Amino acid sequence: MPVRIPRTSLSTQAAAVLRSEIAQGAWGDHLPGERLLATRLGVSRPTLRAALETLEAEGWLERRQGLPTRVLEGGRRQSERNCTVRMLTPVPLRDMPPLTVCWMDELRERLAAAGHPLELVVSPATFTTRGERTLQRLERSHPGGVWILHLAPESLQRAFAARDLPALVAGSAAPGVPLPSVDLDYRAICRHAAGLVRARGRRRPVLLLPDTAAPGDAESAEGFLEGCPGARVLRHDGTPSGLCRQVRTVCKGREGADAVVVGRSVHALTVLTCLLGDGLRVPEDVAVISRDGDAFLGHAVPALTRYASDPRRWAALLAREALRLCEGVRTGARHRLMPDFVAGGTL
Repeated sequence: MPVRIPRTSLSTQAAAVLRSEIAQGAWGDHLPGERLLATRLGVSRPTLRAALETLEAEGWLERRQGLPTRVLEGGRRQSERNCTVRMLTPVPLRDMPPLTVCWMDELRERLAAAGHPLELVVSPATFTTRGERTLQRLERSHPGGVWILHLAPESLQRAFAARDLPALVAGSAAPGVPLPSVDLDYRAICRHAAGLVRARGRRRPVLLLPDTAAPGDAESAEGFLEGCPGARVLRHDGTPSGLCRQVRTVCKGREGADAVVVGRSVHALTVLTCLLGDGLRVPEDVAVISRDGDAFLGHAVPALTRYASDPRRWAALLAREALRLCEGVRTGARHRLMPDFVAGGTL
């Protein structure tokens, strides 16, 4: 089944196809006429003209009234500088949260518009404690290019930095790791969430996080304790059964937790259904806040209180840093996004 491209991005996609064909020498010194090109690409002539204007501005083409569109040598030389951007992740695309899939798709489009393909490299072994050998194999099988590290623990980040590989972190860079990164400001988010539950009179809040080495989760714990000193931060194994066992333990009895802030949107949904299944009222007995925001959380009953971010902002910053790395520029910039608070019915 063909993938349908949104009409607003047709000119961008057409430019990417033409850019690739020019780089491969498909057209020689001149492009064919607009009618033939539009038919070949399956787009309208106005859409084609917009794509040609983009390539002309980038130095790939020279267009003159009444003359064939000329392919410039500068454009061909630019193609030699194009690099492959690889997203290294431990999880396949089908298991990623919807928000992640959205910003990855937007990132792919932005990089394609600049002539750089985006590849997804799924390698769970690289993210283990014995990932050094796997990383060496990845270097040999995927030479050159730029790496985007997704869900990378500190050990993997430091391995890339030590090898001086061009890389950036889609997430929080660990302290002292000189890689650029783009992530939510988890410390500020959880500090804000802790202040909210205290303002609502909740005196026994708990932060539930998966038992991982993700730097963003460590920042979450720090922010939560800043906003609510003495509160509990608990870890779980990430499975529905393990998470429910943890919830039933911490929310049991009169002295049980009266507010739960949950890292990961899918885990927040598990917490909500577990509480309701055990006969607890949400938010009367226990308030629930999701640190992360995905659109499906708004379809729960009651709708989950959460922090929602715009995937386009993620993609724009990731694309900017990836393009800088493609040009050989290493900034070490740390971008932190503050999402919007969405007041659902669970607080």
